Amino acid sequence: MKTLVLGGTGFVGRRLVEILIADGAGVTVLNRGVTPVELPAGVTRWDSRRSTTCGPATPRPSSGSAGPARP
Repeated sequence: MKTLVLGGTGFVGRRLVEILIADGAGVTVLNRGVTPVELPAGVTRWDSRRSTTCGPATPRPSSGSAGPARP
């Protein structure tokens, strides 16, 4: 089963991703890339920020910075 999780890095979404991976699902997470978190192996992460082309997330520095503020 292939699944798309919107968010996926917060309290509920992160746990949902872990459960889906444990059940053998293919998981893609679509989020803004604001929360610096390591996703389980095998999870594809897509960045949905309007300032980027939607696609696989680009690694960011792990300084904890969320990047520029959005209007």
